[in-house]
This record gives sequence, structure tokens and C-alpha cells, in this order.
Amino acid sequence: MVAPETISGGILEGLLVDAAGKPMALRTSRATRPRYYVSNEDGQRIAATRIERNVADLFRRLHLAGGAPHDVSKVLRRIVVCRDCLVYQLERRACVTRWRAQGLLSARPASADVLQLLGTWLPREYEVADVGWVLCLTVRRPRTR
Repeated sequence: MVAPETISGGILEGLLVDAAGKPMALRTSRATRPRYYVSNEDGQRIAATRIERNVADLFRRLHLAGGAPHDVSKVLRRIVVCRDCLVYQLERRACVTRWRAQGLLSARPASADVLQLLGTWLPREYEVADVGWVLCLTVRRPRTR
């Protein structure tokens, strides 16, 4: 739904939340000008370029790339940033509609069909769950010092 190169410039602002569900704000460091999404709750932060690159890669893998930048929020409900993992919450209906239009899924796919399809596209480090109207994709974050 969005070209990978257009996932930048704060397009994810409002979609990232910390583990407590509080929104993460986009901040710029004064020294070197890198951008970070920062939790006001616990000070946790994640580099904006890193998460934007991760989302672009995820959209490519899931055959959701292409379209206008504002379409990201139609597919991506939110990203929960935890200390040890990232949880991408995708709007199931928007994803299935897109995949059906591309001929990747049948007209009325069962949950097992969707999960199987995701399993073929995603690396093993992703845990996938179909939770009602939301597809939850969890990936562990690398340990940092």
C-alpha cells in the first residue's frame, strides 16, 4: 500500500506505542540530528530510520507495498514497542482485501489460510497470530547495551 522509500519523515507517528499503550513521539537529537520515536512513559526509544526500514521491509514481504503514503494507516493499526520485541498489528480486512485483489487468497479465506500464507512470506523469527480483526506479527528485538 506504500512504496518502501516513502516510509519516512514521521509517517509512522501516532502508530507507535510503548508497552503501556502510550503513544511514542518523534524526536530529533540535537547533536547529530538522528530521529527517534521516544516513549514519554519510560524513556524507551527506537531509531526512526530503523523502524521505518523494518516497516518497509515487512510491507514488501507481505505484498502490501505500492500506493500512497497515507495508506499505511489503513493497513497498519499500530506497532507496540516493547523492550524485547516489536508487535506489528495489521488490519486483517485491509490485508485480505489487498491479497485477494492480487489473486493471492481465495474470496473467503479461513484464518488458517491467512496464517499459512504469512508463514510462507515471513522469516521464522516472526510469531504470527490472527486475533479477530487484527493480524499480530511479533518479532524479537536484538539486545542492545
